[in-house]
Amino acid sequence: MAITYTWKFPQLTCYPTKDSKTNVVFNVEWRYTGTEGEYRSVEYGTASIPTDDLSSFIAYDSLTKADVEGWMTTALDIDAIKSRISAAIDKQKNPTEISKDPPWS
Repeated sequence: MAITYTWKFPQLTCYPTKDSKTNVVFNVEWRYTGTEGEYRSVEYGTASIPTDDLSSFIAYDSLTKADVEGWMTTALDIDAIKSRISAAIDKQKNPTEISKDPPWS
C-alpha cells in the first residue's frame, strides 16, 4: 500500500495592502499528512511567501487550495518532508521499541 499525502492550511497571514493589492499572503501555516492504512504521520510548520514581485498576484477571494499547494512546492523541500513522514510510518509499522504497563496492577 502506498502513502497518501494531503495538505491542510489552517491559516494564511496577509498584508492588508501592498503595492495597491489587498490581502497579500506572505505566510502560510501548513500541515502535511501521510496516511497508509491505519498508520499516519503529520509534519507541520509555516512557509514564507515572497511578495517582492506581485506580477502573478492572485486575489485573495480567488485563491484556491491548489494555488497554495503550488506555493509549497517552491517554499519547502517536499521530498525531505515525504521522506520523514515515510520513515515515521515505517517505524509505526515496524517498531524498534514499545512501551508497556508494568505487569502488576
